[in-house]
Amino acid sequence: MEASTDMRDRLMDVSEVARYLNVRTSWIYSKAAQRAIPCSRVGKYLRFRKAEIDEWLESEDAF
Repeated sequence: MEASTDMRDRLMDVSEVARYLNVRTSWIYSKAAQRAIPCSRVGKYLRFRKAEIDEWLESEDAF
């Protein structure tokens, strides 16, 4: 597997996604509760795949 694929498949937590999108963590939690941003739960924690966030950003549903 090449390095760029590894990075895109990596799971990010709420604070990492907030930094990546330059928004507050509360905005991420709000969008996740509305199911407006792609995420998964790992136990009680929200996790986000960078590839899915990038695809979501390119879609008309973002922001």
